[in-house]
This record gives sequence, C-alpha cells and structure tokens, in this order.
Amino acid sequence: MNSNNEFIFCNDKFFAIGLAEVIPSGLAHGTFAFFDNEYILKHGVKDSIHATSSQSIIFIDNDLDYYALQILARDIGLLLINKKAKLSDILTSILLFEKKECYKARLSLSQCELQVMECLMQGNSVDETAEKLKKNGKTIYSHRNAIIKKLELQNRNALYRLQRWFSLFK
Repeated sequence: MNSNNEFIFCNDKFFAIGLAEVIPSGLAHGTFAFFDNEYILKHGVKDSIHATSSQSIIFIDNDLDYYALQILARDIGLLLINKKAKLSDILTSILLFEKKECYKARLSLSQCELQVMECLMQGNSVDETAEKLKKNGKTIYSHRNAIIKKLELQNRNALYRLQRWFSLFK
C-alpha cells in the first residue's frame, strides 16, 4: 500500500500505483477500498475488509479465488473484478457497482461442484463430505477432480488455498 493512497491495499506496488492514477480521487476516498486477493490472503479479512467502512472491491486473478469469495462473501456484498480487465470495464463496474459481470470464470462449476468446494473449504475429508452431502465417496472424488480440471489447478494440493480463505472469513 502506498501511504498517499489509503484506499488501495495491494501487494503489487505497480498495480497499486496504476490504480491510484486512474481512479478519480473523489470517488475513492471514503467510498471504496481496493484490495487484491494476495493482500487479503497475507493480512487477513479482519485487518483488511472488516477494518474499513468503505465498500470493498477485490481484484482477483484466478477462478479458484473467485469461487472461494463467492461462497464466503455472500452476505458481505463484495465487488470482484478481474485484475486483467480493461480500464473502461473496471471504471464502469466501480461506478455502477455491478456485481454480475465484473469477473467471468472461464468455466462454470455445477451446483454439486460448488457444494463439494464449500465442504473442502471447511476442511472436510472426502468421507465427511460424502456423508454431509449424502453422496458416494467416488462421486465426491469425481467432483473434486472436475473442480481441479475446470480451474486448471496443477493438483489437488492447490485446493488447500480454499481452506486458507475459509479460515480468514470464519
């Protein structure tokens, strides 16, 4: 974060400087607080999102974080924007505070896959997830593998990032 930009909380200094230059100062100060997903993972929700009274906007760069935040922040009202979005799309999203089209996941997850993802976030094992969702363990493995493929993760260990998000919000 740059000391002159108390409304931008970001680990990537170049991104923060660029964002500070394009966001009108009257729009940002006191109205919005901008975060990137890596900043929140490093500093936690309590010291970032919950520490500000401004409307929180989070810039994300991967589908895993998108789905994790969709599940965890249902009631908070966060605006999620792709870090690689065009400047015009970023400004439009902020001005209109549109929640729908700000971040487009490459592949959408089914309702069952989202349920499995939510259980994985809570640290449940495959057996616990199967019992909770009243499904066969093989079905849970299948959904987990589909999540890994759709989100283009290297392996199932990448899903541990979900537990980190869960621990930050709960």
